[in-house]
Amino acid sequence: MNVLVVGGTRGLGRAVVSAAHAAGHTLTVLSRHAADFAAPVSGVRVVVGDAGDGDDVERAVAGQQAVVWTVSAGAGGAGAFVASRGAAFVLAAMARHGVRRLVCVTCGGAGSAGRGGLVRGRLATPHDCGEAVAFLASDDAAYITGTTIVVDGGQLLPEGADFRIEPA
Repeated sequence: MNVLVVGGTRGLGRAVVSAAHAAGHTLTVLSRHAADFAAPVSGVRVVVGDAGDGDDVERAVAGQQAVVWTVSAGAGGAGAFVASRGAAFVLAAMARHGVRRLVCVTCGGAGSAGRGGLVRGRLATPHDCGEAVAFLASDDAAYITGTTIVVDGGQLLPEGADFRIEPA
């Protein structure tokens, strides 16, 4: 499947690129930092541009079958404005090009509040989230829609439940 990863050059986006490539997707990355991007895998089309620029988004979305949004809003109102404007450009370009699959993803550590420790003994990594995103961008997830998939190592288990899994 042809998959565009918006913001695919660092952290979570880079992990999504690696996982999606391993799953057999043909990848395009759109990023402001794409000129400095050393792809973790070969065969990645790189579009240097800004998600907040409609023309850049249009170039990147053309020919795609799915879009993965990994852009962080960052701190402050300006970051949220740019991310919102970029998301609007992506949705409009997807409509024009007939792209019907969008995966929006963020990855943050679950921490240990209220649990006395981490269920899996560690915080989530970008790789953990990238694997789930690669699946959601695939045809295997075609019937999954309008839902939130939480990749948290069990942090949202009911309070008092102890499903700790010891690392192998």
